[in-house]
Amino acid sequence: MKPMTNISRKSVFLSVETTVNSHVAKALFVLSGEMGSEGITNFYYSNFMVDNGGNPEGYFLGDGNGRITYDSDGLSPTTNLIKFSVMSLNEKGVLAH
Repeated sequence: MKPMTNISRKSVFLSVETTVNSHVAKALFVLSGEMGSEGITNFYYSNFMVDNGGNPEGYFLGDGNGRITYDSDGLSPTTNLIKFSVMSLNEKGVLAH
C-alpha cells in the first residue's frame, strides 16, 4: 500500500452540547470538503446525536441518528457578501464575541 500524499480534503469534527428548555443533548458536527481556487468542492455538513439526554420533550434526534447535507452541484464558491465577526471561547469554553 502506498502512503497518501497531497490530500486536499479537510474535515473538522465538533463536539457540541446544546440546551433546550433546560434539557441537555450532546451531538457531533462534521464539516468536510476540498479547498480549491474557486471555493470548496464536495462540501458536506453532518450532525449526529451522541446523547439526547432521554429527549423528554421530543426536540432532539434519537441517539445514533443524524443528518448529512451536501452541496448538490459540487461547488461552494467563495463570496464576500457575508460578513463574519471574530469569535473566541471564553473561560467557560463558550463562543463569545
